[in-house]
Amino acid sequence: MQKLIIRGGPSAGREIILNRDLVVGRGDQADVSIEDPTLSRRHASITLGTRGCVITDLRSGNGTFVNQNRIREATPLKHGDHLRLGSLVVEYQDPEPSQSSEGALISSVRLLDDVQPVLQTMGADDAVALLSQNQKQSVDQLRKRLQLVYDVGGAIGQVLDEDSLLPLILDKLFDVFPQAGRGFVMVYDATGELVPKAARLRSGVTTEIAVSRTLIRDAVENRRGILSADASQDERFSMQRTIQTLKIRSVVCVPMIANNEVVGVIHLDSGEAASEPFDKDDMALLLGIAGQAALAISNARLHQRMLNQQLIEQDLMLAKRIQMRFLPSEVPAVEGYDFHDGYVAALEVGGDYYDYIELSPHHLGIAVGDVSGKGVSGALYMAKLSSDVRYHAAGQTDPAVIMTRVNHALTRDLEEGMFVTIAFLLLNVETHMLSVASAGHPAPYVRRADGNVIALPVPRNPPVGASSKSVVTQVPFQLEPGDTIVIFTDGVTEAMNAAKQLYGDQRLIAAIRESDGTSSGIINNILRTVKEFAGGHPQSDDITLVSLGLSKKESTEKHRKPHQTLPLKAI
Repeated sequence: MQKLIIRGGPSAGREIILNRDLVVGRGDQADVSIEDPTLSRRHASITLGTRGCVITDLRSGNGTFVNQNRIREATPLKHGDHLRLGSLVVEYQDPEPSQSSEGALISSVRLLDDVQPVLQTMGADDAVALLSQNQKQSVDQLRKRLQLVYDVGGAIGQVLDEDSLLPLILDKLFDVFPQAGRGFVMVYDATGELVPKAARLRSGVTTEIAVSRTLIRDAVENRRGILSADASQDERFSMQRTIQTLKIRSVVCVPMIANNEVVGVIHLDSGEAASEPFDKDDMALLLGIAGQAALAISNARLHQRMLNQQLIEQDLMLAKRIQMRFLPSEVPAVEGYDFHDGYVAALEVGGDYYDYIELSPHHLGIAVGDVSGKGVSGALYMAKLSSDVRYHAAGQTDPAVIMTRVNHALTRDLEEGMFVTIAFLLLNVETHMLSVASAGHPAPYVRRADGNVIALPVPRNPPVGASSKSVVTQVPFQLEPGDTIVIFTDGVTEAMNAAKQLYGDQRLIAAIRESDGTSSGIINNILRTVKEFAGGHPQSDDITLVSLGLSKKESTEKHRKPHQTLPLKAI
């Protein structure tokens, strides 16, 4: 009976009987559903034929491997093949294969041929001769050794913590190789350095074992196993003082290779008192176990990366909720005015900011800012910007003074190269007079009652952070009944489509003009047209919009103060 046996993870030991064609994956779209986040929804298909099973990868994200080789096309399976789907390790079993005993012998020889380091050290002719001496005995012995490899692989494959896995590998090796007196495992760390991670003496665990750097370097750089039955007499090591000093009799050292990448190295040696030296069969067996160990280490690291990614995602979701608390939970309720806002972060958290600040019974501050960074760094500076603006706005009714003070405070704290653009509007709700100060921020637009759109001619002051000595200036603007102001960040105008075209100011102006003129209508129309323009292209920057409109029924004549309003030109 043909079947698959899961060898690691929460589903270890589960058997999947292969009595029909099926698809393995995660979720409802698979015939065999396995809850493993490294699996695609439709990961691989297994079809039955007259000559056994065939596995095909279904363009999965993490790939399908047969005996550590990633498959690109339909691949026949043989009894004992080890499959890896994502990080899931599965063994294929067909106790009564259709192949003859001659086919089994050829398969066994091929397995040896796949282990290139063995052939490099013992020679292909020697490997064939070894089997030819006594065909039946060699095949039986090889099967036992392969079964041992699978047993060890199954044991270590269920451990997903690297710190626990490496000592377990050594424990299993000492069970398999009774002549081993010392052993250690070295792996490449995150910096690319080969570092010792586990070491053991047969007499007990030790934290330090002296080793030959030359031996390790040869095994890793040449990707081959090193074997010496008597290292003290081996001409390759005759000049190596380390070998002689340590009184090592026999050495076997092999690289751990997974997905064609050297993960680390396993070293075993025996002292002078050892009864039997390591031989070629021992090295072949150790290479097989090293392959399983490498796969187990890769799976453990993948598992740890997934756990870390989950923690990061949880932290970002929490950060997003916290950041949203820095933004207004509701718009101001001011008689005769209509407020609306919109905020869309490019990442989980962003660097855009907006706020409504009541400065006096008749004065309302509206701030919209954009930190130069995105993600976590932008969010952190956004939080500080929110605090600083409110602090320096307290008791003030002059936007230029507020922005100048914010600039002086933030310039000291911003990292070199970072800056903040910000527009601050002060609204007198009685006179309907606006005072506008901008520190490098895009000029707000005004939609007049007749549908014309104009830009406020705000001074081009430097952004916050450019210079601690910068002084921000402001301009006045008299709101008329039916006027609606739109303040935005450059995430709107710099939204990009698949052709790398920008949304731009002209599309923004058109969206404002063609809206119904209300604050909510304008913002909703802008967001809709930006989304349609991008056409699914990833958002590259945070988008923030704030709009405020004066009702058409309001009269401003009795509230106007004598001053010269700057001339504005319709766009």
